[in-house]
Amino acid sequence: MAGVLGKYRPHRYSMCLGAAMVGCGLILASGAYSLPRLYFAYGVLVGGGIGVAYTALLSIMLPWFPDRPGLASGLLMTGYGFGGMLISAMGTELIGLYGWRSTMLIFACVISSLVFIGAFFIAPPREGTVFPAPGPGTRAPAEDSLDLPPGQMIRRPSFYIYFGWILLIYSCGLMLMGHAVPLAEEQGVGAETAAFVAGLIAVCNGFGRLFSGILLDRFGRRPVMIGICCGMIVAALILFMALRAHSLLLVSAAYIVAGLVY
Repeated sequence: MAGVLGKYRPHRYSMCLGAAMVGCGLILASGAYSLPRLYFAYGVLVGGGIGVAYTALLSIMLPWFPDRPGLASGLLMTGYGFGGMLISAMGTELIGLYGWRSTMLIFACVISSLVFIGAFFIAPPREGTVFPAPGPGTRAPAEDSLDLPPGQMIRRPSFYIYFGWILLIYSCGLMLMGHAVPLAEEQGVGAETAAFVAGLIAVCNGFGRLFSGILLDRFGRRPVMIGICCGMIVAALILFMALRAHSLLLVSAAYIVAGLVY
């Protein structure tokens, strides 16, 4: 949605739309008394609004760093990851004080306001902007790319190969994050220790976004994607050995590797 809208309107329209979707979704979710309404409000509206605003922001930021797009996107995604950790911690405290419905209303006001205000201060570079010459070793190797309209893109086999790849990678990461605490508790530790160990995934995920961006600028897309696949395989093997040996140390190692590559 943000990609299509960005071709016809300034990106601030997409960010404002994302802010409105997030705010409306959280307000509707705060008053939900049925699962379908909660799924629609929180899943469709809030999730879609985050995607719209994030995509628009990424489209604005990358043109400012033509020599280091990987580093720029890595820093942006790192902030996105740590922002999620911060909101999660704040949400836990606020829910304890005011309940989850009031917490959603608070987040609706704060998050949508910040995104809406930021939309008027962030803009892509003007046409004709001259950037400093890149230093040696700062650009990734040249790689072929095509700028295709959506209709042509979805008819290419490479689109479905990539879509399947990214779907599997995200599914692995989300599945592990969703079961991280129970897996750690199965090793005989308490809930607090298990939560701390599970937090390794989130912390390493934040740093992994930055490191992958740096590697992308240095080595290009293909080696980084291969490294991600190998990292996921290594994490799965370590976790398999950890569960057989009931080793919290190996579980922690698997969480670290998986978080970095996810």
